[in-house]
Amino acid sequence: MKVKLRKNNLILCSLAVLIAGCCCVKQSFSSTTNGTIDTVSRYTWGENVGWIDFGGLGDVRVTDAGMTGYAYGENVGWLSLNCSNTNSCATVDYKVANDGNGDLSGYAWSENLGWIDFSAVSINSDGEFTGYAYGENIGWLSFNCSNTDSCATVDYKVKTDYRPQDMRPACNNGRDDDGDGLVDYPNDRGCSELNDNNEVDPSAFIAPSKPNVSDVAVTETQDGGPDLGNIPDNVMQIAVSVTSDFKDVSWEDIKDKDKILASFGDAPKLYIKFRTTQGAASDVIIYERKADTNTDSGAALSTLQDGDIVKSPSSPDIYVIKYKNNKQYRRLLLSPTIFNYYLHLKWNNIKTISQQQLDQYQTSNLVKETTDTIIYQLFPNNDTGKRKPLNPSTPYDPDSIYEINKPEKDSYELED
Repeated sequence: MKVKLRKNNLILCSLAVLIAGCCCVKQSFSSTTNGTIDTVSRYTWGENVGWIDFGGLGDVRVTDAGMTGYAYGENVGWLSLNCSNTNSCATVDYKVANDGNGDLSGYAWSENLGWIDFSAVSINSDGEFTGYAYGENIGWLSFNCSNTDSCATVDYKVKTDYRPQDMRPACNNGRDDDGDGLVDYPNDRGCSELNDNNEVDPSAFIAPSKPNVSDVAVTETQDGGPDLGNIPDNVMQIAVSVTSDFKDVSWEDIKDKDKILASFGDAPKLYIKFRTTQGAASDVIIYERKADTNTDSGAALSTLQDGDIVKSPSSPDIYVIKYKNNKQYRRLLLSPTIFNYYLHLKWNNIKTISQQQLDQYQTSNLVKETTDTIIYQLFPNNDTGKRKPLNPSTPYDPDSIYEINKPEKDSYELED
């Protein structure tokens, strides 16, 4: 049976119902998982039915499963939100359901109005209902004045202290987040309180074993590069660096290890580590290239060009040479990462000369950025280096200053 209802004046009716409704609020326990309706924000509006109160004596409850209890309208009577209200589910199984994230569905029932569809209603992160319910006999039922931009005229909405699962901490969201078969506080041993956002029980966590690399064989190929053997079967990734801190180095597939190692060319020292499928990293293996005893260390100095990188057979130190006004200079490269800052610096381009030839170059530690005027002195500092502004009173040879780019300058720790 369709019910014909008298339309009320929206503004006058809203004031009357709000005042009357606030006098008959039922006090009951509520929470973000088992919420009640706000004592003020509790009304929906329908042009054909007027105001319907969701927060009066009907004890409306909102959970992750759905809604229970009754709403009441002066013009329409009671609206049942769940068949469990009257133990009628065995006969007619209906309810307003919740998917846990605040998206409602299903139907409410009224003897006077028939079925009311809630599939276009949702609850947001603030607990506010938005959207419309629909009944064939009554049309649309608005849950929030924002639906029609009428809040400046009549500010109404239905609001609850329930919050969707994704808006609640892990220990209060109704889910088994850590997969241990236990859900939320106090049932999950990993939860210290409802606001705890991690269900993992630290006492139950067993760290994965790191791979044993004591038997990994490091040999040299015919080209003089490193070759790795006896790598544990559970190794999934490899990381290779020219510095012990593995700065700016990413994990790569172990299947590509030969290509990765070859990309470092003649780097005198490599740091290598592995990672298992469980994410455990190994100890670091250090590979040091053997000195090249067959290198022609008596090459004439005339074959060297400005900007060449050189070393002696007996030392891993690498220098970049510089010619200016018939003078020869050498600058020690303080970090292997410098090779990343210049396209012309490649490990394969290092030239080995005799120590006697190397000694013919004056050592310089003075640099300045190409676009700057500040002159710095460079000093060794582990695998990085430090820079210190040159004291204006310190005498220096302007020809000995090396120009560097900004990335290299910034790589050095500034010392006052």
